[in-house]
Amino acid sequence: MGISSFIFFLCFFVFAFLLSKIILSTASKNKSSSTMKLPPGPRKLPLIGHLHLFLLRSSDPARRILRDLALEYGPLLYLQLGNVPTIVVTSREIAKEIFKTQDVNFANRPSLLIGEVMLYNNTDLAFAPYSDYWRQSRKILTQELLSMKRVQSFQPVREEEFLNLCRWIASNEGSPIDLTDRLFMTMYDIITRISIGKKTGLHADFIPVMKQLTDASMGFQIVDYYPSNWFLRKFGGIRNAQRLHHKLDEILEKILTDRQANNNAEKMHEDFLDVLLKFHGNAAGAEYTSLTSNNIKAMLSTIFNGATDTSSVTLDWAMAELLKQPKLMRKAQDEVRTFYDKRGYVDESITNELTYIKLIIKETLRLHTPGSLLLPRVNKEACMIAGYHIPANTQLFVNAWAMGRDPNYWKDAEKFIPERFLDSSLDFRGNNYEYLPFGSGKRICPGITFGIANIEFPLAMLLYHFDWVLANGVTPEEMDMTEHNGAVSTRAQHLDVIPVLKRPLPSK
Repeated sequence: MGISSFIFFLCFFVFAFLLSKIILSTASKNKSSSTMKLPPGPRKLPLIGHLHLFLLRSSDPARRILRDLALEYGPLLYLQLGNVPTIVVTSREIAKEIFKTQDVNFANRPSLLIGEVMLYNNTDLAFAPYSDYWRQSRKILTQELLSMKRVQSFQPVREEEFLNLCRWIASNEGSPIDLTDRLFMTMYDIITRISIGKKTGLHADFIPVMKQLTDASMGFQIVDYYPSNWFLRKFGGIRNAQRLHHKLDEILEKILTDRQANNNAEKMHEDFLDVLLKFHGNAAGAEYTSLTSNNIKAMLSTIFNGATDTSSVTLDWAMAELLKQPKLMRKAQDEVRTFYDKRGYVDESITNELTYIKLIIKETLRLHTPGSLLLPRVNKEACMIAGYHIPANTQLFVNAWAMGRDPNYWKDAEKFIPERFLDSSLDFRGNNYEYLPFGSGKRICPGITFGIANIEFPLAMLLYHFDWVLANGVTPEEMDMTEHNGAVSTRAQHLDVIPVLKRPLPSK
């Protein structure tokens, strides 16, 4: 929540709280005549419901607040957020019930202001309503953009960009570098080249907009909890959303018009935009729905927003955890160096055989789930979950971060132990409900293969070519592993390290 939004909400909260005190003093104490049993939850205040619980802990991430409430009230928690009824799931069994038996019922997204204004009236894949358009768009994404064959075709881009990163790191050998920032920028360059075929000079304008879009996409904006309140819509966020949309649209429109003007230029690889333009207007054919220019811009937003943060954040956490436990770092480096020393370089085509690297990635995704609260859903019809009545149009959050740290499912749940996945059938494909880094059901992330490819290879390169020392005299025990208060579970402090080149870089 930004400073301006926070101040606005604070004023609104004070007003609502005072009014609540008046109402509480005169309100009837009779219980509702309804016999329907809702899930348990804390006592709510009139008008604001449970929003005050988040304001009172505004410095804490929502995932932690919701986890703490679940510990007190149970794994199926009911909250009234303004005018929006909400349930929060922190149980493997209840998550399975929802994703197995109620998946279609909960396949819709709530209509958030950010989706309406910034994401072209909810036509991006992440927030599009469950409809024919969503099914067709997802089909294009999974079959045409994110298939295994397509992901493999971008191997040269990944290799080139991460070799460039390693060369830059080697040029700064012995000096402190901000690895967090460099990982993000390299991943941004990769996603840009894969999406539109080239790097752009738009970093300064584009990245801040996408970061604000990420934070707003989780649905913790005050205006979204009073959707019918015209005053809040006018003064509580719509102008900022329109401003961000104008910036985003200006960038995406330029990318689109430049491509359409130069679409006959010869290229070595077909990028995402090339593929999307095949379905533009009347070019789609009978098998697919046609995409408008705004649809294409919305889908590009989904790709940029979903791919860059997830991969760079996971890499950052993995390196931080290995630096905090030098024995694990040495074990990972021994595997990679033993495997690749005969070649003298990291070959992406066989990174699949790096067993310990896979365990590290799985454990990082468990302990530091990037999208810690799965994107919100909403049910079309009333239903029963775990014996409780869930009214229609109830917002659902699944706290994947909390389940990944639940001691009922994980031994030493707060510790980073990659070996826990050794000889384990648990994976991140959405079938093990205590472990949902990419979600589950119909709305599961379609880019799992793409995302893992963007993590395995760079992690292997960083471990193969370099030894790492914490900068500024910080010891592993002193490392600050605090999480940032945002939609994505990033580290609060950037990872400042000193690289030491141990294996020469390939010449090309």
